[in-house]
Amino acid sequence: MRGAAHPEMWKLKEVEGDVPADTPDVIRIATQDGGVTMLRPVAKLFDDTVTLRFGEGDWAVWNIVHLDGPEHPMDIHMTDFQMLTRRQWPLTNGNVPGFDMTLGATPTPLPVPSAGRPIDAITAGRKDTWVVKPGEWVSILGELAGATGSFMYHCHILDHEDHTMMRPFVVLPKPLLAFHAGHGGGHH
Repeated sequence: MRGAAHPEMWKLKEVEGDVPADTPDVIRIATQDGGVTMLRPVAKLFDDTVTLRFGEGDWAVWNIVHLDGPEHPMDIHMTDFQMLTRRQWPLTNGNVPGFDMTLGATPTPLPVPSAGRPIDAITAGRKDTWVVKPGEWVSILGELAGATGSFMYHCHILDHEDHTMMRPFVVLPKPLLAFHAGHGGGHH
């Protein structure tokens, strides 16, 4: 984005209130009920603060939204996940119309995505890696059980993995997770 040589992977968080349409790094997506969800990155680089913490044994739904560029084989370490849904926006020249590369934003909301490629027998099984194509929104579910520590999620294309498309997450014993409630980062 903005002329960068390598793709970016953002950890997004919902934002509320009025955000001007020309604000960089804000993704707007129309919802089924006629509303709009606005998302803004809370982390972009591997070295940014850890923003994802789970208690050992927690179940989590991850949403991977891919708005521009080549397909990415996305890998989540530590456990296997199962695909719940795969949705798709229409593409023009390989990009989702309405995604502004110079702003890294959607000044107007993207429409509600339609049903994507079918989840076939191969895709339906539990995995740690999925190919996410341009314009797809993939939702996956997994149980973070069997280990604690620091883990990664990243694109499996080596050049992408080495240049910003890798982020950490932490799985803690549940009693320790309570000490991080409300802190949002690992600053202590």
